Amino acid sequence: MGFDLWIFGATDSELELLILELGAIPWRKMDGCFEAELEKDRIGIARVGVGMAWSCFRIGQILGLSPSPRAIMIGSCGAFPGSALEPGDLVVAEGEILSELGVAQAEGIGDCSPLAHLGLEQELAMSGRLADELLLAASVVSRATKGRLLTVLGSSPSGEIALRRASTFNALAENMEGYCLALAGKSLGVEVGELRGVSNEAGDRNLERWNLERAQLLAQKAILEYLRRSH
Repeated sequence: MGFDLWIFGATDSELELLILELGAIPWRKMDGCFEAELEKDRIGIARVGVGMAWSCFRIGQILGLSPSPRAIMIGSCGAFPGSALEPGDLVVAEGEILSELGVAQAEGIGDCSPLAHLGLEQELAMSGRLADELLLAASVVSRATKGRLLTVLGSSPSGEIALRRASTFNALAENMEGYCLALAGKSLGVEVGELRGVSNEAGDRNLERWNLERAQLLAQKAILEYLRRSH
């Protein structure tokens, strides 16, 4: 029997509150996965790992083993300079862009247009309907907005590179896994959404100014609100 919804996070800490609040139990078919029931819906919760390689492999593995019509990714992100996002805000993805895909243009920036004939797409859309629903739920929890997000192979090492990425792709924030879910949505016909809490400004490497715990907690609270509203 498949799931009605999968919820993905890169790390355990991005999913702990959901597992607790939904009374989820370990899914016997795969480590790092849990299952819960909410009214008549069966919900899967899964850790997919940090970064493109692990998350693409895990998401494909999970959805191949147990398909679902919907999947949502949650976690944290770094807000780009000029985005008006601040730590503690929530952001919903309208689409995901893979920053380094294609021919290198600058540090951390690629252009896939010279390779488009091979089927490469640098930007993939998320479900508009699901994005709207997630935004409504997120707005109950914290200040929330939606827009384009950037998936990066490596986080911005400086404010200068973060600003260059933001202006090149017109994106609000960066993360390391979102494009994987967008790709799964396009490839498998799954309705996909993504919601993240802002933990820091992209390019700021002073971890004392980061607040991952708060960002991850707010994202999970927003998903619980989404589930409450959808049931």
